[in-house]
Amino acid sequence: MNTPLMVRSLLAAALALAPAPALAQEDAPGSPPETPPGALPEVPRPASPAGEVLVKASESIRGINSITFDVSMRGEGLLATYAPILQARVVAVRSPTNPQTWLIRISGSGKLAPDKPEGAFDAGFQEHFIEWVEPAERKLLRRAPRPQPRSETLRHAQHLRMDWIFAPVAFSKELGVAVNGKLLDDAEVDGELCRVVEVATLGPSGGTRRVYVGLEDGLVRRYDQIVSGQLDGRTVFQLSGVDAFNPIDPSETRVPVPAGFEAEAEPAPPGPTTPVAATPDATAPTVTAAPPPPPPAPKYAVPFELRTAAGETVTLDSLRGRPAVLFFWGTWSLPSQDAVPALAALRARHDPAQLAIVALAVRERVPAAAADFLQRENAGFSTLLHADATAAAYDVRAYPTLLLLSPEGQILYTVEGFPSGATLDELADKVNAALKPAAGSA
Repeated sequence: MNTPLMVRSLLAAALALAPAPALAQEDAPGSPPETPPGALPEVPRPASPAGEVLVKASESIRGINSITFDVSMRGEGLLATYAPILQARVVAVRSPTNPQTWLIRISGSGKLAPDKPEGAFDAGFQEHFIEWVEPAERKLLRRAPRPQPRSETLRHAQHLRMDWIFAPVAFSKELGVAVNGKLLDDAEVDGELCRVVEVATLGPSGGTRRVYVGLEDGLVRRYDQIVSGQLDGRTVFQLSGVDAFNPIDPSETRVPVPAGFEAEAEPAPPGPTTPVAATPDATAPTVTAAPPPPPPAPKYAVPFELRTAAGETVTLDSLRGRPAVLFFWGTWSLPSQDAVPALAALRARHDPAQLAIVALAVRERVPAAAADFLQRENAGFSTLLHADATAAAYDVRAYPTLLLLSPEGQILYTVEGFPSGATLDELADKVNAALKPAAGSA
């Protein structure tokens, strides 16, 4: 039995199912007051030297209303082959209506991976929408926020959102494990002497986070996401020209429409209709409802033929007759690794004869690494190797991506990126719904 895997699965389930606080609950005697809506939460205070440095970093962000800096993102070690290479200018200010929310503009250039084309990007993350320049369409697009945007231009900027700075409590995840963190030797970043903290992170990736905090102002100057094991390397975010003392107007976080471009906002959903009542002296108008739009045409899975590390051949046809989950992933993707426990829990709830779960490894420099990872985690399902062409045929743009197929091969449901607890529950519900017709026809 893989105890760490069980612990992680239970932890993920507990976080997803934890009830929200009651709306009207009296404070117990001596309990701290609840955070008013929009007010900044208090910073946790772990009792350790590493915790003290992270508390200073978090409180330094808490104490400012705006910040600007230049940032670069790169991979080192084996991650240099996969990580984005980006440079950007970041302008951020707290929302005037909700101080917990930052309004952020990120403009720069770079590549989503070393082998991808270089492109420019300019995106503004507002309180209720995102706007960005889409050069291919010659438009400034405005859309509701989505966890995994389809636009490659927007994905450049998404990589630099840096939630460890712009969350309601900066470095909240790192503070949660800082009691076991450690202080490293001081280091200089961008001419600023920094205290250096290293903490282990939660999740199956087994990685660590290294935070470089300015000795004088307490502001972060560098942030490393470090992975060890089959894929040794790190992703480095380095900040320079940090300025948190000059006020910024929220309008500076908006993206202007470039010359020769047009603005396009996402259409608002139709509002509720207002019935017109008939009166004795008038006849109610006849309103003809528009016919509902036709349902979208069903999409079907693309045929494939791939092999496992053991040499077994798996095809799309071999999965027919039962629902199937296709899991496009790679050991180089931390969100992919973090999704494995949830899929392992799904695997444990359903007999393989009733539900197929197949992982498809993409962009693996060492093909056996994917199979070794799943075996080490006792995932309960195998991975197919060399699935790069298959991922392209399915238009996979984010990792991980999960597809739920019907017994006939129809694509019933798609999840992009590491799903939240709510999304995982929805996937489980979709699986159960797909299993009912299959059971009825058995």
